Amino acid sequence: MRSIARVRPGWSHGRSWVGRIAQARASNTLPPAPNYLSRMYALAILRYRFPLDVITPHVEAHRAYLRELHAAGELLASGPFDPRSGGALLLRIPDDGVQATLDRIRDGDPFNKLGFVNYEMLPWIPVIGNEALDRL
Repeated sequence: MRSIARVRPGWSHGRSWVGRIAQARASNTLPPAPNYLSRMYALAILRYRFPLDVITPHVEAHRAYLRELHAAGELLASGPFDPRSGGALLLRIPDDGVQATLDRIRDGDPFNKLGFVNYEMLPWIPVIGNEALDRL
């Protein structure tokens, strides 16, 4: 069975829904975001590409960078996985320039500069518990 998808003029199937919302907001074709869309977040998943003994000597430079992001209000929480195969970041990002912000954060990380990790950046709009996140 073939599905029929309706696409708004100017929107393609290839654009993410986050991009479509941002485009619609910028062109004033959507009403202001409801309260649950008031803040944009992202989850960053970092996966080590090398054994831990290669990564460990560089952990302090990585954590210093993360402390800068935290002081700037962009990083809410971070930590390694257990077992230690990588880690995760919970980020607060602006509604506009989502991809540019995520690219900047990834590109500034010493782990990324050294090629030690693969980053997966996932823009996220929490619906349940968003008020608690907004207070952080």
